[in-house]
Amino acid sequence: MTLPAISDDGTSAAAETTDSGGSGSSGAAVICGDNVAAGDEECDNDLDPACHDCIRDRRIFVTAPPEFTADLGSMEEADDECNYRAAVAGLIDPSTYPFKAWLSTQGSSAANRMFHSRGRYVLTSGDIFAPSWDGLVAGQIFHAPEFDEYGEPQSLGVWTGTLPDGAAAPGTNCDDWTTLSLEGKATWGLSDGVGATWTQWTDPDTNPTDCLSSMAFYCVEQ
Repeated sequence: MTLPAISDDGTSAAAETTDSGGSGSSGAAVICGDNVAAGDEECDNDLDPACHDCIRDRRIFVTAPPEFTADLGSMEEADDECNYRAAVAGLIDPSTYPFKAWLSTQGSSAANRMFHSRGRYVLTSGDIFAPSWDGLVAGQIFHAPEFDEYGEPQSLGVWTGTLPDGAAAPGTNCDDWTTLSLEGKATWGLSDGVGATWTQWTDPDTNPTDCLSSMAFYCVEQ
């Protein structure tokens, strides 16, 4: 069997699968492509396009309008919004809860909140966003994260409070997304931005911006 591999420019190419080098509970070698998930394989199904090299793809989307002020209530409420939207759009079963908001607080960065997958991060359009968590935080961004939960492109400002490496941006980010104080500010990115600007717009005169601004936020599957 062959599985698609991602080249440096994010395009697909055919690559022969190989023994993963691990071993299952029985001591037998774990072989990606034998349709038996074992060892550290998350999946092993050549009919599932979201199973790549036996690791499950994680999806990422930007929330469709209407947008939000920086007073999101709490991180948990932002996560709830991600999963509600994913369920309404038919991305997940409503009984599951796999998405988290790409947001940082003073006490918990996005990097600390997220699962660090060895597999691909994909957009709802099917495009590859990043080859892995390590690639994502190293700046290997193949496509702007501009697609919402319905797979529609959006050009939006996006609340993040997060630097390109997943660390929390300096400042309070509107008291950890709980205030509309006129003195407060938060860091943001652009949904159609390339490179670092997807999570941190680079103009210091406009970023961070005031808490009353209206923006989207990103949702990342865990």
